[in-house]
Amino acid sequence: MDSPLVFFQRLKFFMYDWQKCFKEHSKILQKILFYTVVSLCLLFNQRVTHDGIRPLTALGIIAAWMMLDLFSTLSSKKTSAIRILQKGLFCFILVALILVPLKNRMIQKNGYNYKLTHDGLIQTEYALELLSKGRNIYSEDVPIGLYANDTYLTFEEKGGEKVRIINPAHYHYIYPPLFTLESFPLYTLMINTLNWFDQRVVLLGYLIFLIIFLFKLPFDDDTKYLSLFLFVLNPFFLKFFLEGRNDLVVYCWIMLSFIFLQKTKTKLAILSICIACLMKQTGWFCVPFVYLYLYHFWKPQSLRVFFQKALLESLPSLLLSIIIMLPFIIWDFHGLWSDMILYPAGKLSTSYPVNGYSLVALLIHGGYLGSIFDYYPVSWIQIPVYSLIFIWTHFRLKKSCDISICLFQMSLALFSFWFLSRFYHDNYIEFTVRLFLLAWLFKKIVQKEESFDKVVPV
Repeated sequence: MDSPLVFFQRLKFFMYDWQKCFKEHSKILQKILFYTVVSLCLLFNQRVTHDGIRPLTALGIIAAWMMLDLFSTLSSKKTSAIRILQKGLFCFILVALILVPLKNRMIQKNGYNYKLTHDGLIQTEYALELLSKGRNIYSEDVPIGLYANDTYLTFEEKGGEKVRIINPAHYHYIYPPLFTLESFPLYTLMINTLNWFDQRVVLLGYLIFLIIFLFKLPFDDDTKYLSLFLFVLNPFFLKFFLEGRNDLVVYCWIMLSFIFLQKTKTKLAILSICIACLMKQTGWFCVPFVYLYLYHFWKPQSLRVFFQKALLESLPSLLLSIIIMLPFIIWDFHGLWSDMILYPAGKLSTSYPVNGYSLVALLIHGGYLGSIFDYYPVSWIQIPVYSLIFIWTHFRLKKSCDISICLFQMSLALFSFWFLSRFYHDNYIEFTVRLFLLAWLFKKIVQKEESFDKVVPV
């Protein structure tokens, strides 16, 4: 039997050989990864989203893309004609997978078919209607029946018993005020001119921003299109986007904040993360990591100097927060607090039950905890775990003040916090995966920082 020293020497040589092989064949491996991702996105899209292109059409698109790649390889470099054809093919995919299904969903909803529409979208549109009449969604319940298919929800209790309850979203509007206010001008314009509005129009604007950002990245075409398929055309993201879930909104503002951090525009970075917080509670958990990165970037002489500078840089964000939040706090503080804080924490009789893939849900279904409707003080676990990851991030940034490290650690902290919460739904999983992908993207951006400044002016 080999000694531990011999074993580790062999392991070291194996890792060296593997890294050498990877570098030598990196282009081939990148091609394999690219076509694997494209194939999965196109072939499984219809099954996941219940819409989009058929598998045979998907195979035709993959074959066409491979033919274009083959021509470019044979011609030693990509000609402008091949690039134009690839862009045209990609635009066809965007129309087939996003615009056509989106139009179909909007038509279905306009005909009061809410089967494939998320209740959060319906609730937001009702909040906009109330606001246009001078009424407050945080003070009122949603009328029973407005959600149609989602009026009643079925949950699985401990022991497998099925429990049917009225959708808790009838009683609480969980989103912060800016999410509603942001759509209000467009809602007013469209209702007064077209007598029609769909919140997905706003989401489409965010998606266009994301596509433009990814298209302008200073990468080779394969990496660029790989990023577009991973971020925009993966079936799980599209499923939630077409339903009208609003994770994309806060994701874009978080991404914009880190773009500004990368370009050392700290006031704009803080303002962007502030807007993310005013859009959805997800942004709240990112704030400490943004300031931690700034601490290591500024390298202040003392904590006092850091806090003074941070406060000065945050003044526009604080002012915006006061302007947005103060009217709603005065209008109905109790309703705002109940809907935004107590409802997701599980402290109300009408709170959303434990659900999804969270640790608490797994323990309940395993028979180790009580009912899905009980309150569990999960913050006693969430805060220490989140704090440990935050401290770990501090030491990692101390060694190397890198945006991608900060993003990766933040993604890990958010994943841990959500997994230890009352519910960790499938769209939360997809969101955290895309945050990890954003860390990978910024790692590549850091390697091409000069090109990034030229290509993505902000």
